[in-house]
Amino acid sequence: MKIGIIGCGRITEKHLAALTKLPEVEITAISDLSTERMKQAEALISSTNNELQSFIDYHQLLKTDCELVLIATASGTHFMIAEAALRAGKHVLVEKPLALSIDESRHLRTIASTQGQKLFVCHQLRFRKILFELNKLIKSGAIGTIYSGTVSMAIQRPSGLL
Repeated sequence: MKIGIIGCGRITEKHLAALTKLPEVEITAISDLSTERMKQAEALISSTNNELQSFIDYHQLLKTDCELVLIATASGTHFMIAEAALRAGKHVLVEKPLALSIDESRHLRTIASTQGQKLFVCHQLRFRKILFELNKLIKSGAIGTIYSGTVSMAIQRPSGLL
């Protein structure tokens, strides 16, 4: 599968660590407003693809032959970019949140469904043991009816290049 990545910030380093190990995946294009961040991402990808295209304008990436677009930009841009990618006929994988409202999320789901495209959202923490335990507590009713909640998690973020 040919993949285009929009957004070359810190989370992209994690995606690249996994994607570059998959022989069936080829990262064909990247896009970011920062040429420096794109150069850093290119260095991580270069060993697997010598014909990588780089674009400051993500609309240019959407014109390439990539089949799936990974969106790893600032949260407020996810909806706009995902909509453009779906309309360009691409499958889409979005870092959370999918969008900033339920209506926007439903709109993206409708576009994907209508056009036969796949729309995915990254939720990498959902398989943490503590979340399964919390889910059990909620479902059992042991902590009563929940009307609202806030969670704080200490997560170490390495200070890598991206």
